[in-house]
Amino acid sequence: MFGYLAIAITAVLSGWLGFHTLEIGSPVLAAVWFFIAGILASFMLALAMRDAVDLHHHQSRHS
Repeated sequence: MFGYLAIAITAVLSGWLGFHTLEIGSPVLAAVWFFIAGILASFMLALAMRDAVDLHHHQSRHS
């Protein structure tokens, strides 16, 4: 649970840094921050889907 929270906070901070960097005027560095935020968000979604499938299989076996 705390792993998801840590990844979510890091992804949001990366996105915020991307926007802030874009305001400063460095689109290349902003793109790097947005890329990192996207990778983290995708990783978090993959972990959540894996846990949902595991939970579904666990509930199916005990029904």
